[in-house]
Order: sequence, then structure tokens, then C-alpha cells
Amino acid sequence: VVWRRDVFSKTNSLTDGLVQEEETVGLLRSASTKSKAEKKLAEQPPDTSALDKKEGEQAKALFEKVKKFRSHVEEADILYFMYVLQTCLKVFMVILIIIYSAVLVSNIKLEVPCSVDAQFTGFDTFCCSHTKAHLFAKLAYCYICLLSVYGLVCFYTLYWLVHRPLKEYSYDTMRLETGITDIPDLKNDFAFLLHLSDQYDALYAKRFAVFLSEVSEGRLRQMNMNNEWTAEKLRQRLSRNAQERLELHLLMLSGLPDTVFEMAEVEVLKLELLTEVTIPGSVAQMSCLQELCLVHCPAKLQLAALHHLRSSLRVLRLTFDGPEQVPMWMYTLHSLEELHLTGSLSHELQRSPSLE
Repeated sequence: VVWRRDVFSKTNSLTDGLVQEEETVGLLRSASTKSKAEKKLAEQPPDTSALDKKEGEQAKALFEKVKKFRSHVEEADILYFMYVLQTCLKVFMVILIIIYSAVLVSNIKLEVPCSVDAQFTGFDTFCCSHTKAHLFAKLAYCYICLLSVYGLVCFYTLYWLVHRPLKEYSYDTMRLETGITDIPDLKNDFAFLLHLSDQYDALYAKRFAVFLSEVSEGRLRQMNMNNEWTAEKLRQRLSRNAQERLELHLLMLSGLPDTVFEMAEVEVLKLELLTEVTIPGSVAQMSCLQELCLVHCPAKLQLAALHHLRSSLRVLRLTFDGPEQVPMWMYTLHSLEELHLTGSLSHELQRSPSLE
């Protein structure tokens, strides 16, 4: 479907304003604004200490390792139950050893009755003197005292295991401090390991939180993409389309590089098969941009970008798969002169009053 402003009027019906080009057509649906976490990150000033390519790859590998580690450890709670069983066994052994040591230490005496065969000396009973009995008694009491201290530690560990929810770990405080609201709460063995690390240094769990956030991973992915797709590399992909307009065509990327918006000379921006595309407010730097083409590429718009495109965008081309992919921000483009829709559109949506 192609819609042109110069052949459309308020008094014409929908069929007069639309020219059928394909059998079925549809619209892309995507959010016109970003999530709250993404908005907060977007408002923050850019970090001047950007990672280089090697550091970016290392950080990406860490994200993958943390994901794999979490998927394996968070599934079960065998470490937690083994730790509880081990602590209970230690408590039982400490109690048993202290009891029989305290009972038997009183038998360590300086004078000990001895029995021998009477045929050698004529006597069968003697009173022997144990010269090291006093030293052994002191060592035994010291052993019982040290074992009691160890027992107190075991009892505290058992109390800690019983009275705290160690199979759940919450990042509520971390979410409030950093503003990254997508840090997930953990469970099972992963949560238990983080509780153990907190007893040593709480900073380890906070560092782990960075690698659990999808927003942080998205920022890293964006930094790596910016390092890979420099403005010079993008200018090598510029070409003239059939309308003799300067076009930048990006195909099958994992996102949209920020360096794209530094190219003010681009008149047509064509995005095809891109994932996780968000057009920021910096699109206002592209002063010559008049046409946007999205081919199977759901896109989100920041509020500043939406305000800019409302007044500057003249041509919008959309290619999609189904009617559920409708960009609601499309209806707010007041300066649009041409609208090209290619895809599957239901009969009800063709008569939609919103489209009219």
C-alpha cells in the first residue's frame, strides 16, 4: 500500500487514498518509548572511558560465562543441602568429642595403680608415678577449650543456615543504588553462593549484579558495535538509490550503531533484519534525513526522536510479516508525505479508523 499526501484529502474515502500494490499488507507494531531503565541510562552522560575492542570482547565473554554459570547452578540446590548436612555432622561430632573428653580427662592422675606378675618382685600391686600426667591434663583442657570455640562456630553456622532464607538472594538495594531495575533476584545454589560471598566481601555480589543485567549487557553490546562500525566504515556503505538520494543500508546487525547519527549527509536510512533497534534523540543530528525504510525491523523511538521525526520525516517504508507488528508511532508523523506498506494486513485492519 502506498499513501501520498498530494492525492489524499479528508473528504475522500479510504479506498481513494490508498493504492493497492500487493494482495496483503500489514503494519509493524513496536513501542514508541523505551523502558524506564533504558530511559535512565539514556539520560546519563556518556562514559568517557570507553572500552577498546579487546576489552569489549573480554567483557562480552564474561557476560556469556555468567549466563552459563547461572543456568547450571540456579537449577538445583544440592550445594545448599550438602552444606547443611556437613554442618549438622560437624555439630554432632563436636558435641560427642567434648562429652567423652570431659569425662575421661579426670582419669589423668599423677599416681596410677599398676599390676604386675608377683613372681618377679614378690608383689603384684604397685603405686606408679606418671610424671607427665600434669602436662597431659593441661593439654586435654586446652583441647576441650579450643574444641568448644570450634563448636560455637558450628552452632552459629547452623543457626545462620536455619534462620535465614539462603535459597533466595534479593538485589533490591542494588537496584535502588544503581537505577538498573532489571537485575534479577536469584535462587537455589546461586543465591546460596552469593550469601556465602557476602560473609567474606559484599562487593563480589555487587560486581556479579552488573553481569546479570540485560541493560548492562545491551550497553556493552552497543559499545562493541560502535567500536566496530566507525563513521568512516559506514561512509563506505553510502550509495545513491533510484531516486538519486544518498542512502545508508544496514543489513542483519545486532543493533543500530550510534555512529550512524553522526552522518548528517544521509538522506535515506534503510534498516533490514536488525534486532533490538532503538532510535535515540541524536537522530536530530541527521539534518538531511527525509526517508526511513524498515524491512522486517521492529523499531523503538525515544521521545526526542519521535518529536524530531514528526516534523522532518517525509517518506516511510515498512515491510513486515503480520498485523501484530504495527508501529503506533507511525500515526503521529504529521509531516509524512508518502507511506509504503508491504506485508500481511487483515481485512479488519484495512478498514481501521486509525489508519484512515
